[in-house]
Amino acid sequence: MDGDMLVEQNNAEQPERVRIPILNGHMLQSGQFQNEEISIVGKCLQSNHNANSSNKVEFEASDGIKFSVAINPQSQFDGYTATYIEIRGMVQDDGSVLQTAYQEWGNEFKMATWNQLIQLTQNFPEMF
Repeated sequence: MDGDMLVEQNNAEQPERVRIPILNGHMLQSGQFQNEEISIVGKCLQSNHNANSSNKVEFEASDGIKFSVAINPQSQFDGYTATYIEIRGMVQDDGSVLQTAYQEWGNEFKMATWNQLIQLTQNFPEMF
């Protein structure tokens, strides 16, 4: 897929490369990625950076679209300590992302620049 992240999975014979789409909010809402593993960077909109009573955290994507991240209640999740987070997870039928992993990117991040990079990866897939 265009604008993907390559992830190597070890195999006894040969490592397998799996492409994980890197999305913005519009791409997430398109419905094209339901039940797929994706990566999306967002600004955490909740002041305490913890899941609410429905085990969801609200985010704003790099293009300004809001989305929800579902936290598995069985996971060891103590909340985020940064404002900008890369979420890896599975896109659910309702458009939310079920978090499987995350990476904190700090409290200052140029979301507009990141969104331009996502658009470039879509327009020039041979370069990415």
